[in-house]
Amino acid sequence: MAKPRGKHHQPNPAQRRGLLAKVHVAKKQLGMADEVYRDMLEAQFGTRTSADLTIGQLERLIGLFERGGWQAPERHASGADNRATEPQIALIKVRWAEFARHPDWSAFERWLRRYWKRDRVEWLTREEASKVIATLDRMIAKQDLASFAAELAEAAQPEAPGA
Repeated sequence: MAKPRGKHHQPNPAQRRGLLAKVHVAKKQLGMADEVYRDMLEAQFGTRTSADLTIGQLERLIGLFERGGWQAPERHASGADNRATEPQIALIKVRWAEFARHPDWSAFERWLRRYWKRDRVEWLTREEASKVIATLDRMIAKQDLASFAAELAEAAQPEAPGA
């Protein structure tokens, strides 16, 4: 009689896709010809396609690639290595305070949500944070230019008689 499988033995589609992706990256980076790859699959697992492999077999295949010299690239699942840095976030806060007449962080978050599709400044990527900083710099420059133009216009007004 077959032993019932526990929940942890159920195939995980996301894990399977990730392992299949690793297999194909390894194959490409090792420069394996397709025929050589399929011959190896057949010799090791009795199939010519990785789609037929179980999660355990995919893990074994990746182990074979690693013993052959392939190294999986390091990744941070959270993407934290690409998030805006603390100095970028601090500069964004300073620039917003400079731009806004009444610095209101909730107004900034509404602006961020509307134009950058992010709910929090901490969720920006480094590249997005750089673009937000550049945008705020341009907004401040335009505001300064408008203010300067208004001052010039006021100064150019002839004084009213008797003033």
